[in-house]
Amino acid sequence: MKIESADSLYKKGHLLINYALENTPEVNKLDSDENPYEEPPPKVKECYQKAVKAFEKCLELDPNFVNAWKEKAVCCNFLKMYEEGLFSIEKAIALKPDDFMLWNIKWICLYRLGRMEESNQAWKVMNDLGKKEKE
Repeated sequence: MKIESADSLYKKGHLLINYALENTPEVNKLDSDENPYEEPPPKVKECYQKAVKAFEKCLELDPNFVNAWKEKAVCCNFLKMYEEGLFSIEKAIALKPDDFMLWNIKWICLYRLGRMEESNQAWKVMNDLGKKEKE
């Protein structure tokens, strides 16, 4: 029986995301009206689904693995699983509240869910953190 560590499961998920990105149509090769993320090729969608599962297994072993929560949220957004993505990114923010990128992902989740007031609040936090990083 193969025993996987949280770190190896995170790496597996990350490799699946990289593979999916390599197989996603490039934006500059598309007509202006096409959206490369509207209906991804089945192979790409399957990679993101497998990545979510890898991150979930990682988080079972280490629920404080911030990057696993973040990457799971990114995958969920790609798969249009916005509520689950929001849940995951909120877990990451609880562990690392001053991370600009986490708030960026939260803003995207809320925006895609149509929760504009909350989205605007996340945008403000994200911008404030971005200003602090530049100082």
